[in-house]
Amino acid sequence: MRTCRAQDPCPFLRGQDYINLLNLAVLALYEKDVEFKDKYVNIHAGEQNEEWYLRINPNGMVPVLQIGDKYYSESEHIIDVVDHTFSSGPTLVPDVETGLGAEVKRFRELLDSVPVDVITFGLLANPQLRTTEMKMPAAFKKLTTPANIAKNFAASIEKYKKQLQTCPSDLKQNIEMKLQRITERRDKVMNTLKVQATLDDLESVFNQLADRLKKSAAECSEGEDVWLCGARFTAADITAAMLMFRLEMVGVLSRFASPSGRQEVLSYYTRLSARPTVKRTYALVEKSKSVYMMYAVKKYGKIALKIGLVVGLVGLGYLGVREYSRAYKGIKNA
Repeated sequence: MRTCRAQDPCPFLRGQDYINLLNLAVLALYEKDVEFKDKYVNIHAGEQNEEWYLRINPNGMVPVLQIGDKYYSESEHIIDVVDHTFSSGPTLVPDVETGLGAEVKRFRELLDSVPVDVITFGLLANPQLRTTEMKMPAAFKKLTTPANIAKNFAASIEKYKKQLQTCPSDLKQNIEMKLQRITERRDKVMNTLKVQATLDDLESVFNQLADRLKKSAAECSEGEDVWLCGARFTAADITAAMLMFRLEMVGVLSRFASPSGRQEVLSYYTRLSARPTVKRTYALVEKSKSVYMMYAVKKYGKIALKIGLVVGLVGLGYLGVREYSRAYKGIKNA
């Protein structure tokens, strides 16, 4: 649990460190220089579907931010709440009535509309669509074959169907919604043409990023860092940073930003990656590996490591999965 200073209110963030949506909220808190408490929610052990969690977030999604007795979900909304609640640090969400605020709002909505989950699992299920290697070791690739991914989807769908039979009546609608979402995700992820179409649609998004960065460069004074909407780092940069980090992880960022195409976007990503708060957030991916291992073993024992909990491992990065592979060998022989 991260230390929280003696401040009022003190945020309490619930989620899982390597989940893209959680890291949006974490980066906002870092930018505002707000210390917070956190609780690890192991979504691959199904903790987000437990009754206590559904009581604070009926959608059963992570993350959830608690401030006082109020709970906030949806990462982009959490960014708004953090920015408006805490005066420390830069203003991340400028007034939408201003030119800057309108641009920040436009790009936040554009980037938030990208179906990161479909891209992530779609590239796992359709490796021929990657432009570079995933930042994962060979052992991971063996676990994430299309057949294994399909098997994991089937298991999750069956789990929700069983949960519908035993859950409290007031939570039934929430479980039905989750069942519908995962079924729709499976249908997209396992369809090569749909994944390809999703990646093709992303070309337009990156064209708009490139055009905006060119405009920002022209507006900034010499020596100023160029961020997405100008010289100020905003919530739009937070969303862009996490999106590009995920695209790099799953082996497709080079399609959209490279020395030979959209160089300004690649340079922008380099600047983002060097920003201290962004580096701290990226580091959570590596730090989460030991926590993830502990919770996996505690919840499932050896079988958790044997089946891989494939969906979760994609977030661990190369080093995390390398440590996972080493631990698995030891536990398998225990």
